[in-house]
Amino acid sequence: MALQAGLQTGTWRVKARRGTLQVQAASSSYSANSGRSGSTAFERGLGQVDFSKPAAAPSFRQRLRSLGLAGVLAYGIFNTLYYVSAFTFIWVYVVKIPRGLGLALAARRAAEVMAMTWAGSQVTKVPRAACALVLAPFLDTCLTLLQRGLRLRSRRAAFLVVVAGCVLFALALFGVVVLAWS
Repeated sequence: MALQAGLQTGTWRVKARRGTLQVQAASSSYSANSGRSGSTAFERGLGQVDFSKPAAAPSFRQRLRSLGLAGVLAYGIFNTLYYVSAFTFIWVYVVKIPRGLGLALAARRAAEVMAMTWAGSQVTKVPRAACALVLAPFLDTCLTLLQRGLRLRSRRAAFLVVVAGCVLFALALFGVVVLAWS
């Protein structure tokens, strides 16, 4: 590792140990550069430069997990919206399922369309997670308001009410589409 250290005046001493450079100088004027990123901490001519790797940024999943129920709920809402809209779009415009198929054939086609919808969901996973990160603080407030409004015992109960609503909405829409085309 090439290191350039310069002091305007005074004496200085440098110690290197395990990716950390310690600099001690009689004056508080200094400069240090190794060509790598790192952190510095100097005070009155005594300091430390750390060139070790910075901590990795948390992943989307870790960030959502840290947001608790609101993060999970936000991601679930975006999943529900995606699956409902993508299923309907693929059913009507991509595959163009004809009416009057009969219930058995319509259900079979629904499974095929759901497989296409799932494949598309793999492509949109990161944008949905990013949107969930943005929406989670708002939903955290909404969960509290729902808990108070419905006089539920816990935020978890409010969470379950919203999850049940999402599941029922999606199932109802899928059912209506299949029955309308059968």
